[in-house]
Amino acid sequence: VIPEEATTQFVNKLFMVTGEDKIGSKEWFSILSGGASKTPTTLKPRLYFIKSNEGQLDATELNLNTESAGSLEARKEAIREQLASPGNLSQSDIADLTTELKELQKKSRSNSGATNTTYWLKNLKVNFNGTNISTARNDVSVSLTFQMTSIASLQSEMDKDGKIQLQELVTLPIEGDPDGGTGYLIRNQYSPNYNRVRLTLQAGDDVESCLLLDLATIDHTISRDSEDGKTTFTINYKGYFETVLNMPFNDALATPEIIDRRVKRSENIDRALNDDKCDTSALKKILEVDREALRREKLSVKNNPNSFLKRLFDAGQLWKLRYDKDKIITYNNGQTLDP
Repeated sequence: VIPEEATTQFVNKLFMVTGEDKIGSKEWFSILSGGASKTPTTLKPRLYFIKSNEGQLDATELNLNTESAGSLEARKEAIREQLASPGNLSQSDIADLTTELKELQKKSRSNSGATNTTYWLKNLKVNFNGTNISTARNDVSVSLTFQMTSIASLQSEMDKDGKIQLQELVTLPIEGDPDGGTGYLIRNQYSPNYNRVRLTLQAGDDVESCLLLDLATIDHTISRDSEDGKTTFTINYKGYFETVLNMPFNDALATPEIIDRRVKRSENIDRALNDDKCDTSALKKILEVDREALRREKLSVKNNPNSFLKRLFDAGQLWKLRYDKDKIITYNNGQTLDP
């Protein structure tokens, strides 16, 4: 069932279900519209770190909060927000909240410094842009905002095996994952495979209607409150597959010869990076040559817009379809054609 007022908002008709707070319901659409940050209380987010292992993709689930200390800090934050905007709170309610806050602060101080590496997911925003279902599906942006008790929380372990830290959501792979693409060991190179994650949103216990988003990191910000030391860590994402399709190695207009040259240059760069005898000046020269070659290749493709169509024609991939007008008329049904 497609809500009439939101037929262009949803990401994929196949996931649509009905019911309150369900993915595809009117409540769900109203949340997606305009990228509003609030979500239904029954909507459960889960985050997975995706890494290539010998050609196979491994997915490791990450904890979005540190358990005990995280819930404690989240409660303290909620009380502070209530006290800052008391609204209809009575004096008795304010007094009770103030007392609870003091007790929680006392508990934090007696926790042997454990809260110094505490983090929790403060905000999750999923924004679908586009004027129709197809573009909305492709043009998705996501932001995750973590609240941390201190900058040291970046070293908090997010998985059960203690192999992935919070900071690794944005840092380059230390080992230089070969799946990263050309120049994967160079700090200023970018690959969608770095820090790739998968976000799932599950409506309550309904595992059949999960929304799955594969995401690539775009940028991040870290801000710190000088008074209490609390740090906010925000990561911005775009769709992984859409990002991959916009990378140079997926240039559909490039000829096979250009693709082959790019692969060879990539191999040369990787060999140079792993060669102890290749000094900084030589590596810099290699990178300059690669950038200049890439610029000329793009210019060549731009100046020969018909080359792509010619390759399709030569490969026999262009077809012409002719219709007999008189035969078509026999199928007319008013202003339409009878299927």
